[in-house]
Amino acid sequence: MFADVDVLVSLHGAGLTNMLFMPRGSLIVEIMPGAYDKPTYRGLAGLLGHRYHRILTTTSKPSVITRMMYAINNRSDRQRKFRRDALVRMQPKETAEIEAVLIGEVIKSNRKRGFGV
Repeated sequence: MFADVDVLVSLHGAGLTNMLFMPRGSLIVEIMPGAYDKPTYRGLAGLLGHRYHRILTTTSKPSVITRMMYAINNRSDRQRKFRRDALVRMQPKETAEIEAVLIGEVIKSNRKRGFGV
């Protein structure tokens, strides 16, 4: 299925590995929870020759279940996992940023094909 996809918009997570099957030069938009910064999928996109854009979101506190799961981890590891597993709350400015990226891609694509904007 991903062999026919040229734009992937996804929350940070294992589903982004499907970019392996996408055509070279595809666009990857990763929605990243808050201040969590892990370059895994940005690096993979670069190695595969894809274009990459990251959207940082506003987050809330981790759920009670998440806090219980990591309660016995050491403090630094627990804090990292809380940032990673935080609940994502998309704000209008963040969805507007995704729209702007996608509209920009359509405009670039049309220019390459010789269509007016």
